[in-house]
Amino acid sequence: MFNIFWLTLGFFARLTNLSGNAVIEFFRILLAPLLLLSLYLLFAHLIKDIFQRKLAFLIAALGGGMGLILMPIIYLVAALFSLMNKARLLPIDIDNCEAFIFNTIYYSPHFIFSTFLYISIILLTLLAIEKKKLIYALPAGIMSNVLLNFHPFTFFILFFVFSAYFISVLIQEKKSGFFIFKYFLLAGLIALPSGLYHLWMFNSPWWQNQTWNSTTITPFWLSILAGYGVLVFFSIYSLWLSYKKKMEIKNEKFLLCWLLGGAVLIFLPISVQGRFLEGYQIV
Repeated sequence: MFNIFWLTLGFFARLTNLSGNAVIEFFRILLAPLLLLSLYLLFAHLIKDIFQRKLAFLIAALGGGMGLILMPIIYLVAALFSLMNKARLLPIDIDNCEAFIFNTIYYSPHFIFSTFLYISIILLTLLAIEKKKLIYALPAGIMSNVLLNFHPFTFFILFFVFSAYFISVLIQEKKSGFFIFKYFLLAGLIALPSGLYHLWMFNSPWWQNQTWNSTTITPFWLSILAGYGVLVFFSIYSLWLSYKKKMEIKNEKFLLCWLLGGAVLIFLPISVQGRFLEGYQIV
């Protein structure tokens, strides 16, 4: 299996004679600031007010879950509905490393880099749509090619959410929709090699084994709500402030597609549905 991320770490380990654990920790420390920087730049693009932007960044970076506090309620509800042995009950802020930026940074450089690419592609695409410049498709396409190569689950989130956004724009503004189509076509052509590679590997024993190992069922819905905790409150409050014109948020249509599209993905009846929690905390 050709995995550009782990191959890079392997070459680095061979070059420096460091152990595998040392290389993983080195890249975890190296990539964490890039992830946090991309997160702040995304909020800087979306939120005009500096205080609100910094507050959103701190909440997104540090978590905000209440899973440990609400865990007794989760298990009580599960017991009442006979779900004790049928669902993942641990709250996602405890049990799911991809679901939170803080947990991602603590856990693995693999997820740090995939989330960094995920956020960066979103930011580049929103900038391209705002400025009507196809040049952004070049870095976004290269990042998509890398992301699709080593972490296709996250790429699928991007594909699904931006497809929903494209359809919503096309219905109301055909001219803007045509630009987005050209942008996606160009970025997609750049990312095509990784897509073709995965199609070629699809029926291989390795791929089937990898799919089996990647099985991650979405936790109990109450475990998700408890895990996101105060983030749910702040999301509702932000929507209220935006509705009352007390908070200026850009790209609200895309954020709504991200919010609803992410919820659909999380509960798709497939074996890797839990993988789609990655980055959902941000929106």
